[in-house]
Amino acid sequence: VHTCLEDDHIVNVFSFSKAFGMMGHRVGYIAFPDCISESLFKVQDTIPICPNTLSQRVALGALSAGREWVEKKVESLHPNQQSMLQALSPLSEWGPVWGGSGAIYYMKKLPEKYSDSDAEVVDWLAGQHGVCVIPGSACGAPGYIRVCYANLAPGRFEDAIGRLETGGQ
Repeated sequence: VHTCLEDDHIVNVFSFSKAFGMMGHRVGYIAFPDCISESLFKVQDTIPICPNTLSQRVALGALSAGREWVEKKVESLHPNQQSMLQALSPLSEWGPVWGGSGAIYYMKKLPEKYSDSDAEVVDWLAGQHGVCVIPGSACGAPGYIRVCYANLAPGRFEDAIGRLETGGQ
């Protein structure tokens, strides 16, 4: 559940991504004091404000289902999270793993010789091992890869983990 700071000069910006398990739908909202509503309405046309219809319906469904549904879904991700961490641990010579707290992914440092070519490593992992990860440079962390643990059901996830481990050797 989000918490808002309140004052006449504070705008709170939120996303449904983590709070409602809606990664990729790009739905958000803002909370603000009435005294700045006129100014905010003036600038709304200059920012993307229209998620697609499907994403809007998913957001309404998430709100209707409530926090209990979201908490169950988040709890169901823990086995994948642990499996991902175990798969990344043997790659310790690559460097540290960070993330996983409040997010659905880990960031894994690549070996130094790949620090300037994380996009190439991502292409290689996808092409040679069928594993889709995101280059750290796309997330402000060049020299890392971002590995998500929330996208696949446990059976398919274990298969993907095996391919990631093979690719990392």
